[in-house]
Amino acid sequence: MPRKGKIHYKIQLSLKTILLATVLNFLCVGFAWSGDPAESASTESKPNASLTETYWKLLTLNGQQVTLGAGGKELQIVLKDTNKVNGFSGCNRFMGSFENDGDHLKFGAMAATMMMCAETMEQEQEFLKALESAASYTLHGEVFTIYNSEKFAILHFESVYLQ
Repeated sequence: MPRKGKIHYKIQLSLKTILLATVLNFLCVGFAWSGDPAESASTESKPNASLTETYWKLLTLNGQQVTLGAGGKELQIVLKDTNKVNGFSGCNRFMGSFENDGDHLKFGAMAATMMMCAETMEQEQEFLKALESAASYTLHGEVFTIYNSEKFAILHFESVYLQ
């Protein structure tokens, strides 16, 4: 009989050890987990995307949602660390220079290819004219907004990550 008691005692000890380890595991996981992941993701603020070396997709132009350009391409801009700029304005590719000092932003003269696209030319001209009138900008997370000298938001972009 003593042998049976020792086995029973060892089984109880093993079960208590497993139970204790399980409780400790739940406690550790509970302290590490702070709630609903979707809830915490929505309240976290994302760091600002970089003004330069970022592909900026145009969302609105003078307060109006933009349409896709020729060939179904999105209107976009990339400001380079070298103070050069290039992009697609709806029909043509463009390039030029820019100056950035604090929150001030000014674009130099732009050069563009010379394609003709009947359905997108008006929006393209409005986009390039808006770039010419840029005076300042804000950068909040993944959103880049350009303002004219009257502080009106003329261009509103969203960063896009290439894969």
